[in-house]
Amino acid sequence: MEVTLFSLEWRPEKLMERVYTRFGINIKENGLILTKAYDVYQPEELYYLLIGLELQDFKSYLDDMELSVEKIKNDMLEKDLDAFNFLLSDNYEYAHRIDMRYPHLLKNSVFLSLYSLLEDVLFRFFETCNYRLKKDVKIKENGNIPIIYKYFRGIEDVLKFKIPNNFKKEFSNYRKVRNCIAHKRGYVTWGGVTDGKILNVISNLFDKGVSLSENKKGIILDDKACYIFIAEIEKIFKLLCEVLIKEEFKIGMHMDEKS
Repeated sequence: MEVTLFSLEWRPEKLMERVYTRFGINIKENGLILTKAYDVYQPEELYYLLIGLELQDFKSYLDDMELSVEKIKNDMLEKDLDAFNFLLSDNYEYAHRIDMRYPHLLKNSVFLSLYSLLEDVLFRFFETCNYRLKKDVKIKENGNIPIIYKYFRGIEDVLKFKIPNNFKKEFSNYRKVRNCIAHKRGYVTWGGVTDGKILNVISNLFDKGVSLSENKKGIILDDKACYIFIAEIEKIFKLLCEVLIKEEFKIGMHMDEKS
């Protein structure tokens, strides 16, 4: 199935400023704010109900935590201009923790949480497709296949749609980075042996903010890595929501639900 991103129904409010919240969609016009309920037959609105609101939480959390760290650093410098100087600082242990460890812990923990969210919502989306299309497709059990591939295959089967290979390849790389961080604390060298496969993955994700530490022993996520990961998750779910609703319109399921 070929899918072109489209608007299923033109609506005047699409030209207005829209803010998606857990309590409805706030539409701003002429200084007034109107709140409307979500329409699960509009792809963008379905996307926000499915995962978009949670991804907004992650972006907001990253922004707020980074601002908090910067504020702590500025407060420290006001009290001690040499706070981050190893030789002159009054408490370099804490300064190092704030400057180096906090950002590292923040990005790694958010990355792992994002990957968990990705797999969870892929499965929930698969179940949603079965329910809305009145199908009973099963996830095929195969212990040798990673969970995310099982979910991709299940979604493809129920939608009769092939997920583009670029998405599969990219999320395969993210899965391997996730596994390395979760199981080996991000170290690419384990027991004196360097994992050549993970080095290739890091190279493939270099423009996504994933790289090696200076000593070449571990994975480093830069300041943009989690934001880019969020953007990639947004892309695939916006596409999948389009595909589901287009399939419903094609077979008339939306009319059955609304009637």
